[in-house]
Amino acid sequence: MSVYSLRIYVYENGQRIDLDNYSGQEMSSLEDTIQELWKPTYNSNLFFDVRDGDDWLARLHCTNGDDENAPFPEEWLTKTLEYGYGKTAKTYRLVGDKIPIRPAQYGLSPWPADVKVLFEIY
Repeated sequence: MSVYSLRIYVYENGQRIDLDNYSGQEMSSLEDTIQELWKPTYNSNLFFDVRDGDDWLARLHCTNGDDENAPFPEEWLTKTLEYGYGKTAKTYRLVGDKIPIRPAQYGLSPWPADVKVLFEIY
């Protein structure tokens, strides 16, 4: 099964957030943070693009160097991230788990301490 789009959900303090409530600066910060999670492109010509969805959430799309939609490579859909070290280390699936993130503060409002992002197959 080829996957061309992932839903993006953002949570603050355990509550799912309507992305329409974010300012342009806050959305830019979120997009940059999301790009960093997907950055290791393994020397491919694939890029990731955050786009507005048809509802109140966003979607992550994979595109090739010609800006055409491309399927997400299977190894990226099953990739895990490890946060922490030793006995306190936690492993998160890049797709399917709520991943803790720390968006940069581009605007005036500080981000809460508990911000997570979830990518879900669309």
